[in-house]
Amino acid sequence: MDETRAKRITDHFRYMKERKQYRLALHDLFGKWRGEITAQQAKEADAQKRQRAERDKEHAELMELRREKAAASLQEQIKKAELDQKLAQLQLQRAMRLEAQLKRREKRRADRQQQLLEASRRWIRHDELEAAINRAMDNPEPFGFITSLPVRQGV
Repeated sequence: MDETRAKRITDHFRYMKERKQYRLALHDLFGKWRGEITAQQAKEADAQKRQRAERDKEHAELMELRREKAAASLQEQIKKAELDQKLAQLQLQRAMRLEAQLKRREKRRADRQQQLLEASRRWIRHDELEAAINRAMDNPEPFGFITSLPVRQGV
């Protein structure tokens, strides 16, 4: 019995020693595995950071491009508005000139009509024509064209 007992004890110590080596080897493998996982996660995190940085950079470039396009669009709109304003001013000036010209024409026409009205007061009507001719023949008046000719009274 002592032999079997000694054998069991040595087998038990050997088993425990091998178990301990197995656990140490397993622990080392888990440590290496954790290190590899940590390194892989760090690489992935770095890759994600780089990708995020690239996306942020691309986004910033895109936003800058959009801002530039918006600024260019605003500049074009401003130029168009300025041209529209200049065109409107020219059209207004033209309209004002035309209005002034029409007013001058209307004034000249009114003045001409007034002159004709004034002159028409001295005109001889058709029914008074013979009486005016007889009166002129009876009372001739010199017009000052020829001053040396005698004026004859009553023929």
